[in-house]
Amino acid sequence: MKARRLLPVIFLICTYCALTLALTPTLQTLAAWDLGGTPVSTESYDQETACITEDGEGGSIVVWEDGRISGHQMIYAQRFDSRGNALWTEGGVSVCSTAGYKYYPQAVPGSDGGAVIVWQDGRSGNYDIYMQKLDGDGVLQWSSGGFALCTAPDDQRVPMLVPDGTGGAIVAWEDERNGTGIDIYARRVDGAGTLYWTVWGEAISTESGDQAKINIITDMAGGAIIVWSDERDMGTSLRDTYYAHIESDGNITTISGGTPVCTADGYQNWPKIVRMDDFHFAISWYDGRNLTKDIYVQYYYLSSPQLSENGAEICSIDGALLFSNEMTIDDQGRLVVCWYDSRSGPYRIYAQCYDFQLGPVWTDDGVAVCGDWDGQEVPKIVPDGAGGSIISWVDYRLGDYQPRIYSQRLDADGNRLWDTDGIKVCSERNSHDRMEMISDGNGGAFMAWEDLSLDGEDLYAQRIDRNGYIASPEPSINAARDVPGDEGGQIDLSWYSSYLDPVPNQEITHYTIWKSLTAEAVAMMKAGGVRMSDGFTDIFVDPDKPVIRIETLAGATWFWELIDSQTAQYYESYSRVVATNFDSSDATSAWHYFQIAAHTADPLVVFTSDPDSARSVDNLAPATPMGVIGEQEFSPEGLQISWDANTEPDLGGYLIFRAPYATFVPGSASFIATVDEIEYFDSNWDWESGYWYKIAAFDVHENVSGYAIFGPGELTGEDPPDVPSSTYIAQNYPNPFNPATTIRFGLREASQLTLRIYDPAGRLVRELVNGTLPAGHYNEQWDGLTAGGTRAASGVYFYKLTAGMFVETRKMVLLK
Repeated sequence: MKARRLLPVIFLICTYCALTLALTPTLQTLAAWDLGGTPVSTESYDQETACITEDGEGGSIVVWEDGRISGHQMIYAQRFDSRGNALWTEGGVSVCSTAGYKYYPQAVPGSDGGAVIVWQDGRSGNYDIYMQKLDGDGVLQWSSGGFALCTAPDDQRVPMLVPDGTGGAIVAWEDERNGTGIDIYARRVDGAGTLYWTVWGEAISTESGDQAKINIITDMAGGAIIVWSDERDMGTSLRDTYYAHIESDGNITTISGGTPVCTADGYQNWPKIVRMDDFHFAISWYDGRNLTKDIYVQYYYLSSPQLSENGAEICSIDGALLFSNEMTIDDQGRLVVCWYDSRSGPYRIYAQCYDFQLGPVWTDDGVAVCGDWDGQEVPKIVPDGAGGSIISWVDYRLGDYQPRIYSQRLDADGNRLWDTDGIKVCSERNSHDRMEMISDGNGGAFMAWEDLSLDGEDLYAQRIDRNGYIASPEPSINAARDVPGDEGGQIDLSWYSSYLDPVPNQEITHYTIWKSLTAEAVAMMKAGGVRMSDGFTDIFVDPDKPVIRIETLAGATWFWELIDSQTAQYYESYSRVVATNFDSSDATSAWHYFQIAAHTADPLVVFTSDPDSARSVDNLAPATPMGVIGEQEFSPEGLQISWDANTEPDLGGYLIFRAPYATFVPGSASFIATVDEIEYFDSNWDWESGYWYKIAAFDVHENVSGYAIFGPGELTGEDPPDVPSSTYIAQNYPNPFNPATTIRFGLREASQLTLRIYDPAGRLVRELVNGTLPAGHYNEQWDGLTAGGTRAASGVYFYKLTAGMFVETRKMVLLK
């Protein structure tokens, strides 16, 4: 028999089970993208002129002008994760709310999920340039209210910025300090808020006339390339296009005052610039040299133009007016330009891909991005990460003077991948305008727009995924929780279906259920044969060969084991009981992580939920032990207790408690043993003790059964013999004691004996017996008094029996 004196009981969990823990923190959030657009801010007065930038962690940051404070334009910002959950204060965090109007906010990614923001600020009576930096929690990192980048005389306005590579930015702006028109200045600030270059900015161009309509890109080395529209030669060519390169130390490498991009007759206006790779960039602009409105482009390798002087025309249709020269670069490094023009009367969106000699790759004069609908304007374009691009625009097809926003995706050959007429990105019927868009980094796009409500302009945001689905087509886990009243090993997993599942969509065919593993667990399973996958093709449940899928979420690698599937029934929600590898206990409180994937008829179109976590608990206690019996023993003396075995497969053992009365409550004071077997020998029992016993079963998850009760009246066995087989002295009981204790001894034959009590120093405290006694069993009580009749002090004492040749000493403790 094994006895373990352990309370509480701690158990070990097998190594394999421990390896199934997912070490990544829980990511579960309810998907917040809404089919009608997700509110960015719906405060009173107007929220407008939004810009949007990446947060560097798969989400986005929207910055805007906000009139909620007495209608004065202030600057606010909000961060969204990839699922559309607003991560900062509801309605946005205040970036700057000092006196004076603030306009034209612009933002770039900062560091740790935050952003660097610049705006035009009227607090001084003139317009100046101010900046602020937010961290990933929306906390201001620089001076409250922003710090001044430039407060030169007169107005500084319409700032543009790019990252400087240190968590800061390079800002360029239009400047009227010289009183001779609009000039261009620039300044750098690093991630710590340290300013560089000349106070109030480095002069990029101070030529005669206006230099305005700035656009800017990074030079990939801490500097920037700035392009603008220039009126220095108004007498001959109206407006021209110039650019300048400023390095990280403020050194300008191009011609003083700007290097000409195009000085052809007529006007060249609204230039845009895009970086193609580390060495190439492209500049496009509106061009009126042909007495109409065209778009031209020039390629550059470092500072050298690669096309003919004054650029090359992107569309040669006579008489068509071209607007909105938006550009991006595809995965092959090719330039993709989109615009809207009047070739068929009402405006429509077109796009063209160009090779490195500006030769058109797609249909001459561009491919139509949308079908035959009229009234498409102001496109925006981002790469899709798969060789194509996503284009969104403001659309007037309904003829109610209420613009809506539509999107289309083109592949590398210019083919439409979504609905031929585009995808409507918001289901509401309000007017949607002034849209801005960025890539979501996963083949789709994030966008923000102004939404006209009865209270003025509000801001909304939306995501469109790589397959043209808006908002959140992913299922979302509603709850992952233990199944009550079971023996563990499973949890109840419920989820909300994809909105593509119920009528009228009915595009979901089935769901698969996944459980996370660690890399160590996967390595162990590989030895037994598994199918590894980084996607969802050819996925099916196979009990003989587990399926492991690899996924990256929030920068962490997850390993998912396929454990179950559910056929789509067009329901709003589903629930399944799924197995776990181990249960939570005091030994391990770790979590299991689960994910739901919604599948369509296309194996490449699958929507995955955020992970959610749960613990399974065995909360079903074992049965109360039955058939308890107790039989006295004489060699050695004591009580042998036994009972029927419990049959639970997860049984951990039995707990035994003892006290001298039946109504005692089991606890640490009455606990005597934990045993594995169905018996226990109590050597401290005797007939006079009057002990009651309570026995309970427990399982490996520390659930405890009810108590079997066993009392003195249920003892079996023969009465003790009159004469012991040998002389003995037993342990006193109770021990420790107060005020009295009983000392039991026996004589094999008549003997002259003494029974004395001593203190630890060996001094005699009391003599209980001194004389001759016949053979037999005896109980002698010490009442805790000394030989002088005073109460003995609390502490350790020794009692000694001397009977003929027999001498034995035992220890006892008196407590006060």
